[in-house]
Amino acid sequence: MSRYNIENTITLRVRDRIIMKIGILHIHGMGSDKKDIHKKIISNIAKTLQNTNNIELEIEPVLYYEEMQKNQKDLLKRMGNIGLGTIRKWIINDLGDVATLGSDEGTSNRVNRIIDNSINKLKLKIGDNGKIVVIAQSLGCQVFSSYLNKRLKEGKTFPEIKLFFTTGCNIPIFISGMKKDDIKHFPPPSDGFKWINFWSKTDYLSYPLKSINIAYGEYVEDVRVRFWGLPFKVHTRYNQHKKVYRRISSEIKKLAL
Repeated sequence: MSRYNIENTITLRVRDRIIMKIGILHIHGMGSDKKDIHKKIISNIAKTLQNTNNIELEIEPVLYYEEMQKNQKDLLKRMGNIGLGTIRKWIINDLGDVATLGSDEGTSNRVNRIIDNSINKLKLKIGDNGKIVVIAQSLGCQVFSSYLNKRLKEGKTFPEIKLFFTTGCNIPIFISGMKKDDIKHFPPPSDGFKWINFWSKTDYLSYPLKSINIAYGEYVEDVRVRFWGLPFKVHTRYNQHKKVYRRISSEIKKLAL
């Protein structure tokens, strides 16, 4: 029998089978009120894996937006009614995340500690033999890439992190002013580590990563996803695209072999 609770644990098992615990760390993109943003893609992955009987999924969303919300709201309140309220709120609450994380070291350090705590919680859930899969959306791709780069340089190890999936990734925005040979990705956190990047031509906030330089070309697998619709809506639709969640599910199955 299977049980399904998206808030806690998804278990796909048959009695007497060896269970592989897979932890999914989900990192949202820019903007506010992201506490439920992970649920759609987790639901689709769980449904795809429903006939897999030796996997237990543990879910841990990283809610770093909460770190910035108070200051953003305070700033908007101090400015008062200056017109175009909805648009200005979006700029502060969404684009403001990009500016803050790119310029304020204190906020970046606090976000990194939130990720530390989330990984530690996930490791307790999956145990010593479990494996971690990271799914990051939009700004979350840069957030986690920077996190890994910093922590690995500090000597921290992540042997349990086996897969990194990025959707709507905009890392090129943050490195666009650098010379090609100066751009470096984080080193592999574990043996057999894979980075798979989903992008779309109709999503103007997403980019392929292999063409950044030779190092990225040998490190990342770009997977193009085809969408129909307005570009500003496409960016949030990876979580419901079959090509995305079926590929993630397929790679998770391989971890359990």
